[in-house]
Amino acid sequence: MMWSCDAFGRKRNIQLGALLSIIGGALQGGAAALAMFQVGRFLSGCGIGVLVTVCPMYMSEMSSPFRRGWIVGHHAIFLVFGYMLAGWLGYACYFATPGEFICASRGCCKTY
Repeated sequence: MMWSCDAFGRKRNIQLGALLSIIGGALQGGAAALAMFQVGRFLSGCGIGVLVTVCPMYMSEMSSPFRRGWIVGHHAIFLVFGYMLAGWLGYACYFATPGEFICASRGCCKTY
């Protein structure tokens, strides 16, 4: 990935990662078959892999030396909080029954 950042630039790689994530998310959301869902997961994983690699590098280059550690450190912290939120939401929706909860992909569980 680093050779690509040197050859095409950081912004282009961030755009590529975002595009892969959007296409992968669209394929997952509209999956009509398991193969379509798996291709969407693969593309989303590639996109997130690009973004997790390139974004901290870009942020460290664009920020002032005084703020650099804070900004890049918070990038990692927010990734961990996102994983934690996804885990707890999945745990909450595990106990949902059709008569009690509706768990939407938007990340909310509503009681009826």
